[in-house]
Amino acid sequence: MRSALKKSEQARAEVETGCSIGQFLQRKRIERELSLGDLSRATKIKELSLAALEQDRFDALPAPIFVLGFVSAYARAVGADETEARELLRKSLPQPEAEIAPVLDPEIASESGPPARGHVALVVFLLLLVATITLSVLLNHDSFSSTGLS
Repeated sequence: MRSALKKSEQARAEVETGCSIGQFLQRKRIERELSLGDLSRATKIKELSLAALEQDRFDALPAPIFVLGFVSAYARAVGADETEARELLRKSLPQPEAEIAPVLDPEIASESGPPARGHVALVVFLLLLVATITLSVLLNHDSFSSTGLS
């Protein structure tokens, strides 16, 4: 119990000292004397992804949700505290820039907005009318040519 508490305090201290998630995980792997190949077999994560994680190359890794799973699996495999590892990951991940939605003038938006339902119904009605007339002409033309009245 005491050693688990000590490990947790040590991990928390590492989080507070500002080491990156890659440094933290690599240090734990080396302490356990595991190679990247050993860790890859234990976690079923490609060696290239593990190496990218240790080097904090997040651009070479898949979506953040997968990286979170990688970090949890890595931490379990090397006996590190998963919560502390996830916290380090959160601090290490680049923060996405917030998208700014364009502000539209309400008068302009109402003028150029989507077409009213009445317009759509009118277009559909006209298309059906044209299709019906075309079909009628084609069918009548075929009946005249088959009777020899053309």
